[in-house]
Amino acid sequence: MYQKPLTFGALPTFEHRVLCFLTRYVIYLVYHFKNITQNDMNNIERIFISSTCYDLIDARAELEAFLNKQGFNVILSDSMESEFQLEHSKNSIETCLSNVRNSDCLVVILSQRYGPLLKIIDNDRSATHLEYLEAKKRNLPIFMYVRDRLDAEYRIWKNNKDATDLNFVWCKDRNAKQLFSFIDDHHTIKDNHSNWYWSFRNTPDLKSRIARDLQIHIRHHEAKTFLAGKLSKFIRDNLSGIIEKRAGIHLQIEPGKELETWQKNLIGMLHALFVKQAEDVSVTWLRPTQNGVRRLILYRDKNFLKQPHYEFGENEGFAGKVWSQGKAQLSSPTFQHKWWEYRECCENSTYICAPVGDFKSSGGILAVGSDAGFNTTEFDLEIVSIFASILALSCEGEAIHADIRLVSSK
Repeated sequence: MYQKPLTFGALPTFEHRVLCFLTRYVIYLVYHFKNITQNDMNNIERIFISSTCYDLIDARAELEAFLNKQGFNVILSDSMESEFQLEHSKNSIETCLSNVRNSDCLVVILSQRYGPLLKIIDNDRSATHLEYLEAKKRNLPIFMYVRDRLDAEYRIWKNNKDATDLNFVWCKDRNAKQLFSFIDDHHTIKDNHSNWYWSFRNTPDLKSRIARDLQIHIRHHEAKTFLAGKLSKFIRDNLSGIIEKRAGIHLQIEPGKELETWQKNLIGMLHALFVKQAEDVSVTWLRPTQNGVRRLILYRDKNFLKQPHYEFGENEGFAGKVWSQGKAQLSSPTFQHKWWEYRECCENSTYICAPVGDFKSSGGILAVGSDAGFNTTEFDLEIVSIFASILALSCEGEAIHADIRLVSSK
């Protein structure tokens, strides 16, 4: 039976139903994105692990692997795999405190050692204690875990604070009293901060307790993983099936006002998803010129105010490499991609970029950018990739202009 092609322009009944079906994909995605992220201020993405390193090196490594697997970004000062940000203009403790400020919560682990006193910055506190106080000042959630043997000796000390002849078997640190005072300070109800702490016997016990405490946030990550993984792949596979003519639907593009409006609406929807992350967020669709050396130029945008846009060649800069290699990538303040480099009018501290169609295709790339910057996740990358896949529908079979500059970017 003959079936009319799906036309972007005036939409007959059948084609209207198909396009509405595709649009529902986006609406479903938007609904779940908002549902999951509407309380993002309470969601935990970046966890700073605060403890002495010497006596807890194995526990720190195991916790990093365990929490990374649960979907968190784990920040440790002693891990090459961590997103711990070195600041060469600051000393080591100031750098640690800066990383605490950029985290969503603090996990404090106490075992045998208090750590050396930092006389340059603070006369009677260790790095771990200062990180704790910084998190408290910033009203970050604090989860404290105390080794059971330390906890037992802390309770002896607490009941005999005035004694001068106490000898401890487990905690032989010369700064043992500061360690006990640290726990005591946290355990005493003074303000609205949680004064709970949990004791643990070994690393498996510690991981189990942390998993229980972060359960609601782990579920949050599982939901995001579903959307970023299974749902995202399902949507993109279906869209590529249409583009590659494997779905029994033939696309016929009719350039005109209706197509332009549809594209602009889609770009506006993507902008609406990210604008709460940073007020200066912009969405740009760059497409290649067709005459001479192909360069990516601005085709459509939402909130891009820095005209003119830099024109990228093949494999040039972040956008050029994404277009040439056909693989979505992101860069952010906490994870600067190796492809990112400064360019005039392209100063984006955060940049999420996905190819529109196949590599080096006429669809070019779709990007979300912000000079102010915001932290990103793989979920954000999948969101942009899905919108890029939907935009690719309007490029398939399109009559290419001799010079795409003739198409208005507004």
